[in-house]
Amino acid sequence: MVRRKRCPGCGEELILHPKGKGSKHCEGIDPPSERVKDPPPPHGQEKDNVEDSPEGTEPPSHGSATAELEKKKEALLEQLAKVKLEREVAALEDELKQAQAAMAARATITGKPLQGQQDKMVLGEGDITLQQLRENAVLQHAVDTKYALPGAGKKKKDEGKPLSPEAFVYNLDSSEPKKYDELSLGEFMSGCMALLRSENLPRSELLGRLSVLQYCFDRLARYKWAHVRTFHAAAVSEAMSVPGVWSDWAHLKEMFFDGNKDNLKPADSGDGGTSTQTAPRICWSFNKNSCFLSTCRFDHCCRFCWESKSMKYKHAEADCERKRRETKQTRVQTADSTA
Repeated sequence: MVRRKRCPGCGEELILHPKGKGSKHCEGIDPPSERVKDPPPPHGQEKDNVEDSPEGTEPPSHGSATAELEKKKEALLEQLAKVKLEREVAALEDELKQAQAAMAARATITGKPLQGQQDKMVLGEGDITLQQLRENAVLQHAVDTKYALPGAGKKKKDEGKPLSPEAFVYNLDSSEPKKYDELSLGEFMSGCMALLRSENLPRSELLGRLSVLQYCFDRLARYKWAHVRTFHAAAVSEAMSVPGVWSDWAHLKEMFFDGNKDNLKPADSGDGGTSTQTAPRICWSFNKNSCFLSTCRFDHCCRFCWESKSMKYKHAEADCERKRRETKQTRVQTADSTA
């Protein structure tokens, strides 16, 4: 139960007393009907007092605040609609300009001016329209010959052929496109780099071309550039013999890089030259396909290739294609001589 303070004079609750009355001299509180109310202000002064005192100003009502917000909302909506309308007008003006430019370009191609533009198109003595150029076969041939692009007019002929470095090299000395057999080492590198950056090049072909390039530049230290370039063309053609599949081209290595002195760089060229190889200790069992030791102390290389070409190839003599080919040629020559 809450205890309330009481007046020391009358014993009633202190909260019921007017301010300043609750003391020991209090004789009691008046009943509610006998309490003296504040007299009303004189006539004519009530309005003035209310206007003079700051406490008498009444706060704005809820209805007036809502009305002001509604007005502000309408003003903002009107501004937003105006901005949207300006954007739509600007977009329509841009579209109109583009349409006019397209119509003007079409009129230039056809050679016929648009309606209302006959006075603006004035041709000089040496000017001709595209339609007149198309009708003049001699002039059209002269223009195509002088301003032909590299590889222009050969799309149907070259369609289906594998990509080649010369297609990405421009000929600055002539209007004719570059030929593969005329590519220098720098032009070959430039064309190969552009070829490898092609967007539609499959990943398998990209990796295959990189492996061929790596092997070519490894052989370039010993063999002439023209011979290495020929090998590159043969390896790519062999690898792409089946469309969509990068085939094996390793068997071409022995055919091209067999140590032929005509294809080797001279010893004093300063950029490679021949290298002296030590004589191997040939494993006879390996050449007969009968040695399977992984730690054999003899060299596993073809005896025939070493004795005829001084080249160490990792195949057995029994499987040597060079020996079979030369043996067959020897038999044919012997048969012809005896006949």
